[in-house]
Amino acid sequence: MGAFAASFVKKYPEVKLAIDIDDRFVDPVAEGYDLVIRANPAPNSDLVGKCFLRTEILLAASPDMQPPTAQDEIIDAVILSASSGQTAWNVIRENEPLRIIPREILRCSSMMLVYDAVLSGAGAALLPAWLIEQDLRDGRLRAWAKVANRNIEAWVLHAPAHLTSPKVRAFVDTLVDAHRGHGNGD
Repeated sequence: MGAFAASFVKKYPEVKLAIDIDDRFVDPVAEGYDLVIRANPAPNSDLVGKCFLRTEILLAASPDMQPPTAQDEIIDAVILSASSGQTAWNVIRENEPLRIIPREILRCSSMMLVYDAVLSGAGAALLPAWLIEQDLRDGRLRAWAKVANRNIEAWVLHAPAHLTSPKVRAFVDTLVDAHRGHGNGD
């Protein structure tokens, strides 16, 4: 988001951009935000928006870790706090289902913290393919499997269109354009 924000303010220097990163649920109307970005949002009649990214979930780890080879194998795992309560990860490896038992080594409140911990070798994690695509190409991470039928959609949401300012429309359009080719909603 930082690189996108920098390019947006260069393109629209008259817009003052303030970004809050928070994993709590934010009501943009009640709390005075122009927009929010949510992963897999529940339908909400108070907000409108656009999906700007769709990506699958991969089980990935550093190349130093050995991938699981048997059903119900226990692996060291970095867990996203929001996904607590999962006692097993059901994934597809080489077109075959595999059930893995994550042993929580580290719990993080942010996907970026999970990502950094996995890059540092703390354990394996379920990560969005889009987030780690360059790391996979460069060999910093290795994808062991994918989670079947579970994708992430990232949406930019705001008040209804008739209440939307030109700056919000510009931000939404620029965000969608920046992610074109990564499975966005257009």
